[in-house]
Amino acid sequence: MGGELSECAQRYWELSPLAAANGIHAPTLILQGDADERCPRGQGEELLAELLRRGGVKAEMLVFPSGSHHLSSTGRPSHRVRYYSALVDRLEDARTAVNNATKVGQ
Repeated sequence: MGGELSECAQRYWELSPLAAANGIHAPTLILQGDADERCPRGQGEELLAELLRRGGVKAEMLVFPSGSHHLSSTGRPSHRVRYYSALVDRLEDARTAVNNATKVGQ
């Protein structure tokens, strides 16, 4: 991050998910490992809270107990199945929404 928070607060803010929250307009799924040391759970919760507070975008969060930052590749098999199933479900939802919008616009 370039140093301690007290030394480079602006850099910490720029790397925070909250800094990008105003630019999020698509449905958002936060996949969070409970033991993620790189992206602590609190950051995911703050982003979710901000998106829900702002409204206008579907947002949800799945938390994986004892999941690390690399839970999608090295996590428990049950976590990896849940992780990728959630991604596939959201992609299918998006495809359906695009297809429905295309039909309406034809």
